[in-house]
Amino acid sequence: MSLRKEIILEKDELGRNILTPEFIKQHVTRSGGFETPSLNSSVILQFIGFGKIQGLEAYTNLSTLWLEGNGIERIEGLDTLHSLVMLYVHQNQIKELSGLSKLTNLVTLNCSHNRITKVSGLECCYSLRQIDLSHNHILDIGDCEMLIDLPALTCVDFRWN
Repeated sequence: MSLRKEIILEKDELGRNILTPEFIKQHVTRSGGFETPSLNSSVILQFIGFGKIQGLEAYTNLSTLWLEGNGIERIEGLDTLHSLVMLYVHQNQIKELSGLSKLTNLVTLNCSHNRITKVSGLECCYSLRQIDLSHNHILDIGDCEMLIDLPALTCVDFRWN
C-alpha cells in the first residue's frame, strides 16, 4: 500500500497538462530530487504531455533540464535559469528557436525531432558547443547562417532535414 499523494495535473483549454510549480516540486521530489527548488541541478520532465514551459523560475541552479516528448510549441519560461548548461527539448512541436537569450552558459542543446525551419535566436549562447537539429524541417543551409557566429560551436547535427 502506497501512502504517496497522487499528483493531479491541471489541464489547459486544449486538454494538455499544465506545468505548475507544485507539480514540478512533487515530481522532482518523487524522482529523488530536493524539495527546495534551488538545490536541484537536474530536472527531468519527460513525456508528461504539457504544451508550455512554465513554473521553473525557482530552479535557478539547474545545469540540466530534460523536457523531451511533451508537445511544447515554443521555448519559453527559462529566463531565470542562468546556470543551465544542457537543455533537451527534442521530440516536441517547436517551430522556431527562441527564448534562449538569457542562457549564456548553455553548452548542449538537443532540439531534434521538432518542426524547426530556421535557426535563429541563439546569438547570446556564446558557450554553445553542440546542437542537434536533426529530424526537423530545415530545407536551406542558409537558414542556419547565424551558427557561424557562435565561437564555441564544434558539433552541429543536421541529419534528416
